[in-house]
Amino acid sequence: MTAVGGPPLPDWAGHYCNLLASKFTKLADMTQSKQLTINIWADCGGMGIEMTAGKQIAEAVASIVDLEIVFRLYQYCDKEPCCHLWAEAKHKPVHRSSNIFDRDFDTGEYYCTKCNEPHAMPQQGLDIYECCFPCGPWSKRGKGLGFTDADGNICFQAVKSIRYMQPALFFMENVTNIADDHGDGKNDLQEIEKYVKDELPNYSILTLKGVEPVMTGHPAHKPRLLILGARGDQASPIKMHSCFNMILANPMPVRFSYRQFLGFEDSSPIPWQRVGTLPSAQERMDIVRANCSCGVDPMVVCAVHACKCDKCKDSAEKDTCQWRQLAHCRLVKTFGENFRLHPSVKDKLTYVQVLEMYGHEAPAAPRERNLLNVVALFPSLQPLISTNAILDKSQSIDRMGLKVDGSVGTMATSAAMWSMRDGRTLTACQIAKLMGHKLDDIGVHFKLAETNLRKMLGMSLHVGTAGIAMTGLLASIGGDDEDD
Repeated sequence: MTAVGGPPLPDWAGHYCNLLASKFTKLADMTQSKQLTINIWADCGGMGIEMTAGKQIAEAVASIVDLEIVFRLYQYCDKEPCCHLWAEAKHKPVHRSSNIFDRDFDTGEYYCTKCNEPHAMPQQGLDIYECCFPCGPWSKRGKGLGFTDADGNICFQAVKSIRYMQPALFFMENVTNIADDHGDGKNDLQEIEKYVKDELPNYSILTLKGVEPVMTGHPAHKPRLLILGARGDQASPIKMHSCFNMILANPMPVRFSYRQFLGFEDSSPIPWQRVGTLPSAQERMDIVRANCSCGVDPMVVCAVHACKCDKCKDSAEKDTCQWRQLAHCRLVKTFGENFRLHPSVKDKLTYVQVLEMYGHEAPAAPRERNLLNVVALFPSLQPLISTNAILDKSQSIDRMGLKVDGSVGTMATSAAMWSMRDGRTLTACQIAKLMGHKLDDIGVHFKLAETNLRKMLGMSLHVGTAGIAMTGLLASIGGDDEDD
């Protein structure tokens, strides 16, 4: 894994724990031994983000009050083998399992794959239950099947687990699209919330929508919906609302653009001012010899960079290729029907040509080459030499998540975040830093393929977002008397 430059991670834990210092002072007063062990059960555990966030919370609390918090991953469950390797190497869970449905709530047993034997699910002593249930059923990148998806009912199994084990605190997480209206005034979140309230009547419940990394000082977006709960003997609804209102009203400011955050050089070695200018005679000859016709016009089929779409093999059917249609519509919308005659288009150097001309590697897929050429002409990116634009080139032009304000959009499992000024894709380690991981969190003691790390990061909740949930819940236990 390669090193990542730039400033250290934002101290979101210090920011929010100091904000809620009075709550943690009372929590410390309630803990006679001045040491608090917090047992965690993580379903759909992924990278064990609650442990990563917990470590930072513990350090922040210890700097404020006389209280040592130790987070202990009692049980970890996930279906992905690479996630199990990660969890075992980084967090050493006491027990592990691979199937959230492999539980018998009548006998109270589940099967532990680490011990290769059944164990009893605890009904006391569990402090935090966490489940980041799959977002595919509701994500814009998924099939949008909702509860009819194969993973659509995992949220209900999570609630059944909470009901049986009665943890002191819990949080569940998913994409904000889960609250999208079906067109009849109803949405799937309403059904989940009703089920939670019906099955967990002894819990104080709070739903937060739009919690995301920028609230923790990271130049990244990944808005999430959180369903938070505290057992009635631990925190009242008033205490929960008080703590989370303070958090939401006092977000940590973002101090750096993603380029500064990752330690990129301020100036680019690529003369982007040449995009949209005429090539020299020698450059024109080189372009002709290369025989590449990947330009701005998506309806031009390149003989060198073949499209995987069978329709493009027949030039008569190329107009029905989906990505070409989308790109053409965007060009017409931005520059008008005569975009081919635009001063920066006709016979001018493209973004990809300049990139390759100066010795840098460009994508091989014609869709991605055209995407970069088109986006490079957008007015919001000018001048290119100083742009902060970044996009996910793995997605079509209508879903690329283009950001020009110095922040990065949602990084999903297959994301290939392309920095326009730097002419390159972010590495998995750079994405890990944007997702709130310290470098020592990445240096695990087993060989981890870059694709697996990208996949885990894409499925994962942001460390700071998990931190907001956990900080607010823990502070709620130590809420001031006047909160009641």
